Amino acid sequence: MRDYFITIDILRVIALCFIILVRHIDDYANEMYQCQLVTDLSVISLGIFTYISGYLLASTNTIFNSITDIKRFLIKRVLRIYPLYALALLIFYLLSIVNSQQLYSGLLLYNVFTGDTILTLWFISMIMFYYILFVALNYKYNSMRFLFISTFILLLLLIEKIIVKKSDGSLLLYFPSFTCGILAQRYSNYLKLSIKKTIFILGIFLGILCLSLNDLIPSKASIMTYNMMIISITSISMFFLNKAYYNNIITNYIINLSYASFCMYLTHRIIFKISLIIYKPRDDIATLVYLYLVAIPIIFVVSFFIQRFYDKLINVYFTNRSLQPNSP
Repeated sequence: MRDYFITIDILRVIALCFIILVRHIDDYANEMYQCQLVTDLSVISLGIFTYISGYLLASTNTIFNSITDIKRFLIKRVLRIYPLYALALLIFYLLSIVNSQQLYSGLLLYNVFTGDTILTLWFISMIMFYYILFVALNYKYNSMRFLFISTFILLLLLIEKIIVKKSDGSLLLYFPSFTCGILAQRYSNYLKLSIKKTIFILGIFLGILCLSLNDLIPSKASIMTYNMMIISITSISMFFLNKAYYNNIITNYIINLSYASFCMYLTHRIIFKISLIIYKPRDDIATLVYLYLVAIPIIFVVSFFIQRFYDKLINVYFTNRSLQPNSP
């Protein structure tokens, strides 16, 4: 079986394209696409990102056995994400996308508890908080400890949701998918599925879909339903996408899109906003066409080169740090 990373890139690109090209671009055209199905698919798309985050963290990090391991992990992850996130949040503020309260809560990451809704960027602050939970879940890892700690965290998040009325419950909603991503990687050798097992899981997924149909159409689905669908869709997609053949052109295109995906998520509202300041079409359909043809290519190009430039800075930092005699 081939490496799962190309399938993860594909899933990341699909989820990102739905969020940017459907869910968020819709905000600039009087929500022409808005319906409950789009809302549910948006939750599932962000859940796919969360599942993938857990999977990749588990695949690229060993079990934490010391404070030094934890420190190294947190420094690396914070430096790779937080500066770009903080810069994007500051630009959001300058463009009046967020107010001063949202700026401060986002910079200090306590918005995940207070319910300060930071348009789009709330997801990044949530993922950063999950990094801390990842440390707790994987410190001197064993299965029973992981189960106990994950259950305990889930209960704490449930209590937090009940007590803090302003909380939107995102931490609670996506946490099961995050932990399942970790487990899927930790036990990947046991989860290499045969065709029969895949068909069985697909049948379970279809059953879940039928049972949750009433939730999906007239009202918001439950947390359990969302997570079951996120986990089922991601697991089954990873299996079938891993079986497919991709030529070099398609593979390179997917890899480049995936590489730029983090910055695309950070910058797309900024570029949408600036594009509409420069030129505002007369009607909603023209606005969508303008953003698709002009703003979307700019988002990709700008994001790709921002990520490349920033990676060079980070690599220089870590190279210099490794040359220091007392560096961990």
